[in-house]
Order: sequence, then structure tokens, then C-alpha cells
Amino acid sequence: MAKSAAVEVYGFAGFLFSIAAFLLYLIWAYLPSAALESVGVYYVPDKQWAIAIPLFLMFTFAFAPVVYMALNLTTVAPLDHPLSYTPSAPLDRSMLSLHRRAIEKGGVPPIYDIPTAMVNRVLFSSSDA
Repeated sequence: MAKSAAVEVYGFAGFLFSIAAFLLYLIWAYLPSAALESVGVYYVPDKQWAIAIPLFLMFTFAFAPVVYMALNLTTVAPLDHPLSYTPSAPLDRSMLSLHRRAIEKGGVPPIYDIPTAMVNRVLFSSSDA
């Protein structure tokens, strides 16, 4: 069997397994314990887990991006830290004047790196002060 065919077979088997597991979950969740015992199934978890497991999974998937972003924010170095990236050729006044003249003429300004301090001042400074 070719490698791509094996992957397709494993994917289909996983799909069938997930459908069967979901159907067993629904049967366990909705049938009363007496009906399951009459079939010969005596040991099953409490019915409270039929609600607790999906709620736990929903909370986990909803909260994972928040935890991921919080961890990223805690590991980022501050802007004045030596490990923060700063371009080797800082922006000089002549580039700013070229930028202003190009905008006044209605043209496209030249491409250059804007300093981090200037970006933060424009984005995060309040205009009320």
C-alpha cells in the first residue's frame, strides 16, 4: 500500500472511531443506569461526568488562547532591554523630512524602519493630556 493510501486509511479509521466514541458517549449519557445494567454494563462513571467533561473541554479550548497570550507577554523583554531589537542604522531627520515632503506632494513615502519609541508614542499616548 502506498504511503498516501495508508494515511487516508488511518484518517478514515480515526473518523469512524470518533463517531463510534461519540455514539457510545451519547448512549451512556442519555440511557438510565438500569437500561445499561440490563444489557450487562455494570460499571460506568457517574452521570455528572456527562456534563462535566464537555464543560471542561469547552473551558480548556476557550481559555487556551488567553493563557498563550499571557505567557507570551510575560516572556517578552521590555523595550529598553539590551535583548530587544534595535536597527543598526537609526532613522535620521533627513529621512523624516523626505517622508513629510512625499506625503505633502501626494506621493508614496520612502521605506524605512520607524523607531519603536515613535510607534509607541503614536499608538499609546493619550491625546487628552
